[in-house]
Amino acid sequence: MSKEKDNLIKLKETVEILKRERERLNKKTNDFVLKNKKDLNAVFDIKFKIRDILEKNKKFLVKIRELKTERNALNQRVSDINNDISELKKDIDGISSKDGSSEDDSRNNAITDLKKKIEKLEWTIQTKPVSIKQEDKMQDQLSQLVKSLGQIKEKTKIIRKLKRIKIKKNELKQQADEKHNELLEESNKSEKLYNGLLELKNQRKEEEEKAKPLLEELNQLKKTADSAHQKYIEYVEVLKKEEKSIRKEIEKEEKEEKEEETKKIYDSFKKGNKLSLSDLMLIENKLDDELEEGEKIIEKSKDAPAE
Repeated sequence: MSKEKDNLIKLKETVEILKRERERLNKKTNDFVLKNKKDLNAVFDIKFKIRDILEKNKKFLVKIRELKTERNALNQRVSDINNDISELKKDIDGISSKDGSSEDDSRNNAITDLKKKIEKLEWTIQTKPVSIKQEDKMQDQLSQLVKSLGQIKEKTKIIRKLKRIKIKKNELKQQADEKHNELLEESNKSEKLYNGLLELKNQRKEEEEKAKPLLEELNQLKKTADSAHQKYIEYVEVLKKEEKSIRKEIEKEEKEEKEEETKKIYDSFKKGNKLSLSDLMLIENKLDDELEEGEKIIEKSKDAPAE
């Protein structure tokens, strides 16, 4: 056991040496950073600026995608309305009305005139005696007037619908143009950020070239310090295992010594020697076990049949 304790002492000394070496290297690294703080910070400051620009530009790109989606959706609606307008124009072209007018006032006047003519012709047919041939002719004329009136009304209805749709189309077109202008603004902002990013990258390259020897030395110092730290951690783990192993050995020895001492005291007690209170307490469990065993023997003898 003495050998194990000696090894443990040496191991603790090694751990302490490694700890001091680790602290020395960490201090050396920190002193180097403080000494060259300005030159090293120039590189890191540019890197932070680049990161900030990338974060800002990411937000612009998200906004640009949203605006493109909204603008394209509005343009698609405008395109759909243009298709509807084409269909309505075909419907208008398919209606042959005699007035041929395109203005609302002209169509309204034509409708009023046709209604008067229809009323007058219906009144004539109903009230004046005419020949069958004349009546047939008048009925044909009436049918033609009613047809023309229906065509003008249908044409007027379609033209009004066409106007409403055109108004809606213009509104959507205006919204699409606004989205497009907003998109251009965001794109210009993003482009400015990108140009700034290129400048910073060039600056970073220049600063890194200037700080390259310092960065190499710093990386080497960190590597050495990290290696010392890792070695220290490994030895600490070994020390813990050794301490645990020795603790178990010590506990085992102490237990064996206690058992040996208890046996000696118990043997002395059996010989009738007077014991101190501390000695009696030491063999208390052994006495209890003996008493329990004796009681079991008595109980068994009671249960055994008499011969």
